[in-house]
Amino acid sequence: MGIYKAVTKVFDLNTKSFTSSDFNLKEVFNKLEKPAAGKSQIPNSDQFIKDYGEGVPKQFFSLKDTLRPDNFIDTAIAIRNSYSALLNSDVTRILIHGDSGLKVGDLITINFSDPTGTTDIKKNDSMLSGNYLIIRLRHMITPSTKNKHEISCDCVKMGI
Repeated sequence: MGIYKAVTKVFDLNTKSFTSSDFNLKEVFNKLEKPAAGKSQIPNSDQFIKDYGEGVPKQFFSLKDTLRPDNFIDTAIAIRNSYSALLNSDVTRILIHGDSGLKVGDLITINFSDPTGTTDIKKNDSMLSGNYLIIRLRHMITPSTKNKHEISCDCVKMGI
């Protein structure tokens, strides 16, 4: 718990004093523009942030020298790690036919069928299907009588 909260303790080499830089993704999330009711890609995003935004914040340590220009590392550490935890919290891996034009950072649409257990035509699962951001790619080329090119994609749901 508390993976979206971070506190960076900063030690100033010049004044020999500690300061604290806090970041809470929950507060930032509350300021974001939300889609109209019923139009959200992931309807439980608010509840997810509420549940995992509580608890003890993650602690970081940074050095600073007030005689030099500010490099903003003390605030960047907390923000980077909070957003990184959010982005990597639910990774989906898919295997697709090779496409050399596909790259990390591309936004793709993935449709997962609704797991109903019947052999009838299935509808898409509204919670899982949608836009995904590619965060990792692995091209696999298998030389054989028929050259085969497949890609393993690690994707994250773009719900927030």
